[in-house]
Amino acid sequence: MLDVFFTVDVEIWCDGWQRLDERFPHAFRQYVYGPTSKGNYGLPYQIEVLNAHGLTATFFVEPLFATRFGNEPLAEIVGLLKEGAQESQLHLHTEWVDEAREPLLPNIRGKMQHLRQFSLDEQMSLITVGAQLIKNAGGGNMSAFRAVRAGVKPASMSRHKTGAIEAGAGGLEALV
Repeated sequence: MLDVFFTVDVEIWCDGWQRLDERFPHAFRQYVYGPTSKGNYGLPYQIEVLNAHGLTATFFVEPLFATRFGNEPLAEIVGLLKEGAQESQLHLHTEWVDEAREPLLPNIRGKMQHLRQFSLDEQMSLITVGAQLIKNAGGGNMSAFRAVRAGVKPASMSRHKTGAIEAGAGGLEALV
């Protein structure tokens, strides 16, 4: 038998990095609820379709936006997934690192698009922060991480497997 995994990335994009505070509420509604002229086709709709067919998906949630806008929007996403009996796991867009209200890392200046642009210790720190953000939002312990293709150093994943992050019995697995 063939195993099939349904996976969805959940992320917020504010159509650029200017006027983030002004743009975020609209971007959040757009990316989470998916309003169109023919109805809403965001997370609630996707969850409804999956549940109607008895399916479970893994939703890889990008949490670093919460370091700018607070835990409430992230908790709303995690709550929708939890209520819909779907799985939340970790995904990162490191472009949010320099947008955090409190510095996530020392000496960060400007956008860094890929996790591989950070040192191994910085990668570990960011993955740990992301996992903790999702846990604090009600998502539980993370056991999987989706890296942007070629966006993570192989050493990061082997280090995670050796216990750098406690994320369930098997440690953190990477999907690239």
